[in-house]
Formats: sequence, structure tokens, C-alpha cells
Amino acid sequence: MVMFAEAGLTKPTNEPYLYKVDPRFTAALRKELEQFEYDREVYSIINGERVRGGGAELISREPCNHRKVIARTRMVTPEQARRAVEAALAAKEEWEHQPPLARAQVFWRAAQILRERRAKLVAITMKEVGKTAFEAEADFAEMIDFLMFNPYWALTFVYPLQPEAVPGETNIATWRPLRGFVLAVTPWNFPLAIGTNLPTAPAIMGNTVVWKPSSDAIGLSYLVMEALIEAGLPPGVINLVYGSGSVVGQELVKHPQLGGIHFTGSLEVGRQLYQAGAANLERGFPRIVAECGGKDFLFALPDADLDSLAWAIVAGGYGYQGQKCSACSRSYIPKSIWPKVKERLIARLESLKVGDVSDLAAEVEMGAVINAPSWEKINGYIEAARRSPSCKILYERKADKSVGYYIGPVLIQVEDHSQPVIQEEIFGPVHAVFVYPDDRLEEALELCRSSDFALTGSIYGTDVTKITYVHRKLIHAAGNLYINDKCTGAMVNRQWFGGDGWSGTNDKAGSPFHLLRWVSPAVTKWVSPHRVA
Repeated sequence: MVMFAEAGLTKPTNEPYLYKVDPRFTAALRKELEQFEYDREVYSIINGERVRGGGAELISREPCNHRKVIARTRMVTPEQARRAVEAALAAKEEWEHQPPLARAQVFWRAAQILRERRAKLVAITMKEVGKTAFEAEADFAEMIDFLMFNPYWALTFVYPLQPEAVPGETNIATWRPLRGFVLAVTPWNFPLAIGTNLPTAPAIMGNTVVWKPSSDAIGLSYLVMEALIEAGLPPGVINLVYGSGSVVGQELVKHPQLGGIHFTGSLEVGRQLYQAGAANLERGFPRIVAECGGKDFLFALPDADLDSLAWAIVAGGYGYQGQKCSACSRSYIPKSIWPKVKERLIARLESLKVGDVSDLAAEVEMGAVINAPSWEKINGYIEAARRSPSCKILYERKADKSVGYYIGPVLIQVEDHSQPVIQEEIFGPVHAVFVYPDDRLEEALELCRSSDFALTGSIYGTDVTKITYVHRKLIHAAGNLYINDKCTGAMVNRQWFGGDGWSGTNDKAGSPFHLLRWVSPAVTKWVSPHRVA
């Protein structure tokens, strides 16, 4: 078996950002936006072939201008979904017996193809899911990182792991893929990074996959699938199917050949998939890897740098309209510094430019939220806070959905910690502040860590002893903790990502340990036939 080092390959590095750094890319992005092709027709891809779904029409719209259609397709029928499973199972034996390096090279080629289409992919990410150029580039770069680092970890960490051998006895670990097929269900908020990682990580380890992307990112998923096929991905290894979770998703989760589920999305859907998958014991115990969001925090100490603290709340809480599982949606600020922090926060919020993310000249920092149901849900939280005597809205802008689904930014001070705005994941540009008396640090820490979500959090201060103490107190409150930095922006290979509790199974995407979830090792003891007992 040829390993990574033996092939003369070097460890990847994180993909750089090019917008406003490389004038050629910036110019190419402007051109793509100016010449953007609306109303594209896309197709499910089963066994390497384009398939027109037999179900209802599915349309993705531009969040910043919802009259414009980005892409349309038709949902697959349950029978077509079963065909996708059959294609995955038929392709599995040949794919799993490919040398690991040969499988890895498919995904490295895909990364290069996608790099060549960077401007096109960043442009459609801005249009289809409402990301600014910077946020879309971050999504693109993370996608490339997953395609580069996951094969690297497979070849250098997983496959070389072997048990001890002694004279006359050889022990061999065979890193088998899971039984059956893997179902990948991907979200709209990171359609490139997560949308690529969830189906490809299991495939790198020899599994075959049925991939159901979000209905709000059908144009992006199709472009990614095209690149994978062009890179040499054999038919049936990854099968792309469009459809609703209630029909297609449930059909696939109940399939007797289900081997695993790779999911990122809401807590409600994650629970449904987990329960249905765990109940599917036809042929064993399906492997379930899930990331289900967060209620992410910033905890400040009295000696925190105030400017950096205000920046972290605004950048972490309102970047991509707060539509990140890692978004900073609640903060705990000492009373002694709150007046100065509030002044800085409001000043930063007043300067935020909200508008159409496609308008590069306007240097927009916040766009619209993803769709009408999201707009209604977020506004529901804002109105509930407005009616509550224990909530005070410190800053907001008029919400408007006449052209695009625009909201916020909104800043709310909360006195009663049981309020939904500080307890529940909103997934929008709404941040709740709880001001605690300086002499009640322990009570504030207890409130902070009381959430059942445990994804990301920030700690701000300058006294190392105090920071260390708070870090120890909050170590179970988040799977990823940031000291004196915002709680968003984890990078593959640098901040392995994931949380537990309601936030998911904490399998640390971007690390070699995540790949171990997609294999089921067998160990063979081989003894010399001439050995005498």
C-alpha cells in the first residue's frame, strides 16, 4: 500500500483568501456577478447520470432579491431515492478496493478543478445563500481544505495504524468502510465547505454515499458534483438527490442497507434523523455523525480589552447575518465595563452596511437571511423580546422583506436569563447581553454553562490566572473555545470543529479522528504454517 510520504507528497496548507488580495481574482469575481446566469436547471445525479426528478418542482431564490430564481429542479420520488441507494451499493465493492492513494487523488483533482472555478463558485454562493464576498470566500477555502486535508489524514494517520507483530505472527488491521451506504444530509449555510465534506469524507474512506443537499442550495451542490465527476469519481460512489427531508430523507433513513448518517442542520431535524437511524437495526448499528448548531457565547472579565471585545461580538454575532452554528448569540459582560462596551457595540452596529451582497462597490457587511420562514422565525423572537419586561432592545433596524429578507442587526439586553432570546438558537442577527455584577462571577459562569448546546465560546480578559480559571469552568460549555478571539472561523487542521450536548456528536471535522467514524476495522492474525505449538 503506497502511503502519503512514499508518494512524494507534502502536507497541505490552508487555502488562502484572494478577494481584495489578488486583483485578478477580484476582477474575475466582479465579472461573474455582472454576468450572472439566473434560473439554471439542475438535476439529481444517480450512478453518474443526470436524472430529472419525478416529484414537485424545487426552486432556490436569491435572499437579497427573492424575485430572482437561482436554480430549479424536481424532487426525486421515493423510487428514485431507492435507485440511488442501489447505485451506491453496486459501486461499493470496486470503490472500497481501490488503493487509498487512488481514491485520494480523485479528491485532490476535484480541489484543483474547483480552484479553477473559484470566481464562479464564490459568485453563486453570494447569490444563492446571501453571503458577502468575504464569507463566500471563507466557505470556498474551507471546502478546498477539506478536500486536501481529509485524504492527507487518511493516508498518514488512519491507514498506517497497525497492531503489533511478533516473530512468527503478523497482525493486520484492514480499515473497512461501513456496511451498506452512507446518507449525507447537508445544510444551506455552508454549502461549499460542509456541503462537500459531508459526502466526501466517508467516500475517501471507501464508503459510497447518497447525498441530499439543502433545498436552498441546489445550484451550488450541482456545481460541486459536476467537479467531482470531472475529477474521475466513479459512477455511484456519490449520488446526488434533491428532495424534501420528510419524503426523501425518511425513505433513505429507513432503508435496510443504511450504514451511516452524516448530518449538519437544525437540532429538530438532527434528532429526527438520529432517532430514525438508531431505530434502523436491520443489519447492525448505523454510524451517526451529527452537528446540530449552538447557542454560542462570549464571556468577558473586567480586564478585557474593550475594543477587541466589541469587535468579537459584532464580527462573531452578525457575520453572515448570524446564520452560523458558531455565531456569537449571547454574551456575559461585567457591570463595571458594560457602559463602555455598550457604547462601542452600538457604534459598530450603526456603521454596519446592510444590503445586497452582490454590490461589491458598496462593501456590504450584512445581507439578507436565507428565506421567508427564517425571516418570520427571527422576527418572532424579536417581537417576543419587545413584549417582555425583562428584555430591552438597545439597537435594531427596521426589518423589511419587500425585496429581500432583511433583518437587523438587533442587540438586546436581558435581565431574566430564562428568556428565549438568550436560551434558544435563533440563527439570525440577534445578540443577547446579560450584564453580571463583578462580585458574582460564579453565578455568571453557572448561567453561561447551563445551556444544553455546547459548540463554541469565547473568553475575554488579560489576567492569565483568571482566564485559566474561567476556561476550566467553561471547558464543558463548548467543543471549541477561543481566548481573546471571536467564536467563529474555525480552520481545517487548526481548530478541529464540533460540540456535544444538543450541538452534536463532537466528531471534530477537519481532524483525523473524524475519518475514523467512517471505517469499521477488521484485524487478522496470520501465523506461519510451520510454527509448532
